[in-house]
Amino acid sequence: MKRLLLSLLAIFTMAGCTLSPLPFEDDASSQYVNSTLICAEQIDVYPLSINGVNPPQASFDLYIKKLKKYTTDNVVVHETMNLNLDKKDINNFVQKYGNGGGDRTTPMYLLSGADTVKFIKFVKETESKNSAIVMIYTPELLCRYNEERRLRGYAFAHSDRTNIVAYNASTINDAPVISDTQAWGR
Repeated sequence: MKRLLLSLLAIFTMAGCTLSPLPFEDDASSQYVNSTLICAEQIDVYPLSINGVNPPQASFDLYIKKLKKYTTDNVVVHETMNLNLDKKDINNFVQKYGNGGGDRTTPMYLLSGADTVKFIKFVKETESKNSAIVMIYTPELLCRYNEERRLRGYAFAHSDRTNIVAYNASTINDAPVISDTQAWGR
């Protein structure tokens, strides 16, 4: 029996299969990780508020606490940048910014003159950091391919420096208390 078990383990290893880790004390140890953030000496968090939407303070504090626990204690939270958009342009702006790749200024045509200047400065600052997280708080977040489907949150594919996540305030603010694992996942 022992020989059979060792043979199966060797076959799985050669085939590139690994066993999934088990949860550890309801903690986030089994969650997928972003190696850029895990290895960062400093993480810069940039809150971006659309039309005055902000996160519940307790949720934001829990997020920062977990970020420090699983990455570095050197987390710098920058001042929130506020943008104003027409309701019909919000989702388009968030999706274009999040999926902008090397050119994150693409959606600036949706902004007013004063917000355009602020936004370009914001993008340049976030892109200049080695490890940055832009946290967008929006009154509306819809699925990119199905605009009838509301999303609670969305993490965009990250570049090697700037990680972008968006939160739909109408669902986040009304959410019940969440566990540490769920908080880290979000």
